[in-house]
Amino acid sequence: MTWDVWQLREDEKIVVGCNELGQPIKKVGSLLSSFLGSVARRGQLCSLNYHKWNDMLPSYKVELLKVVQKKFVLPLESHDWVLKSLNNKWKEYKSKLKAVWKREGMTEEEVACICPPNVYHH
Repeated sequence: MTWDVWQLREDEKIVVGCNELGQPIKKVGSLLSSFLGSVARRGQLCSLNYHKWNDMLPSYKVELLKVVQKKFVLPLESHDWVLKSLNNKWKEYKSKLKAVWKREGMTEEEVACICPPNVYHH
């Protein structure tokens, strides 16, 4: 099952099944996880301007959840898992970028000037 989730029509949604802990299961769970990684890497959706996930406004996280819900039918009990997964994927992405692009002694402004072209600037 390989779908380009971003290309789904507005009337198409993927139904997600979850276990008793609210964790997505089966191949659809894997697809959702991959999609969340792509959301975390899109600066227009998941800004890198925050130092920590907890610095983001709750309303911002609600909007991220809405983006996911445009593509997936999520059980209510999975919402916490989705946000935690986005948090982890966002932090991993930030760490990867930092490891590749930031050098000792560089200021935040210097890093912003040399960051890769696919990183969204606000």
